[in-house]
Amino acid sequence: MSVDRAALNCIIAIVEDKGYANLVLKENTRDMPSNESKAVYATVYTTLEHLLHLDYILAFFCRRQKRVVRNILRMSLAKGLFMHAPAYAVTSNAVNLCKMLGKTDSSGLVNAVLKKALNDPSSLPALPSEPLKRLSVQYSYPEWIVEIFCDSLGIEAAERLIASPPTGMELRAQHPYTREQLQKIITVPYSIGTVDENCLRLERGIDVFNMDEFNEGKLTIQSQGSMAICKALGDMHGKKLLDACAAPGGKSAYVYSLSEGTSDITCWEFHAHRVELLKRTLNRLHVDAKVEQKDAALVDEKYLNAFDAVLIDAPCSGFGLLNEKIDIRYGKSPEDVDSLAALQKRLLDACCRYVKLNGLLVYSTCTISLKENQIQVQDFLKEHQEFCLCPDGMRQLLPHIDGVDGFFYAVMKRCI
Repeated sequence: MSVDRAALNCIIAIVEDKGYANLVLKENTRDMPSNESKAVYATVYTTLEHLLHLDYILAFFCRRQKRVVRNILRMSLAKGLFMHAPAYAVTSNAVNLCKMLGKTDSSGLVNAVLKKALNDPSSLPALPSEPLKRLSVQYSYPEWIVEIFCDSLGIEAAERLIASPPTGMELRAQHPYTREQLQKIITVPYSIGTVDENCLRLERGIDVFNMDEFNEGKLTIQSQGSMAICKALGDMHGKKLLDACAAPGGKSAYVYSLSEGTSDITCWEFHAHRVELLKRTLNRLHVDAKVEQKDAALVDEKYLNAFDAVLIDAPCSGFGLLNEKIDIRYGKSPEDVDSLAALQKRLLDACCRYVKLNGLLVYSTCTISLKENQIQVQDFLKEHQEFCLCPDGMRQLLPHIDGVDGFFYAVMKRCI
């Protein structure tokens, strides 16, 4: 299969059929040589990164396109405008792809649009003048998500957030392995984390999964934002923790590492396939924890007042990871945020009952959304006056300010 055909298949599966980018790409490039696989990845991710801008341009040149033709045009414009491939080669390949796929009747349209758009930059439409629409088109974020960011941060800060680059790969050591030992084996340039000094941020990616140290459980991939949530729990040496939404297990594993293997951890996960993922992570990292498939939104009275700390890393919209996981932008709706906020409330209302007097409840997400974060916590505290917010206990990490993914956490103490 050619690179263009594989890339087109992936784009259709991700954008039209709502597939997960990482899974779709892995499936479609499994048998390809490395150089061709890399070309498919680059084409697909460039198309996704600029998808709404590409659609804005296409709407200017032709109002309607059939499913396959629309995605040939998206991919080809991405290659010509943002990957700087030669216009003649892009156009020729697109026309040939149309014919190969039985879309000969559309090849003339494809040829005309690409020749005009790629050879005459002055023919491209100007960006919208209205601020929300401009940000949506320029950075290819759905307008309703842009509005959420603007409500949370203001327009100028929202643009800095949206324009911030991906954070890249971050690694940490797992006790008893140390950061200093990890530094000795990393062969690419790196920097020490600014939010968590146990993190190494790599300047370029490496094949972590084939490293002996990874498979021996000495190191793992974990972002600083995720690590910061674990640190927010405080000293967990010898203490009992409930990780109520635990899969894939990185946070439980880091708490165990920070406590030098002395914390008593219980992990719950709702979905069976994620329970297996959770077990694999904990086993690889040598974490001794109790794992149970369980709906944390339902109260289990045998755990009342049972834990020194409860962590609710709640299902969320994931808007703090949009520069890392581009397909998230196109797979969510405003109704999804409402549904997630309702689930988050149920999780808080149930799991708060498991916290001992003077124990901690930590609520966290990987999103930037007042409804899911600050408002969620404020509403909880109004309804549950037995809890109080710890000093400096609420934090929203932001890519354009903190240089890390957009995680949020709130640390609340059971005072009554």
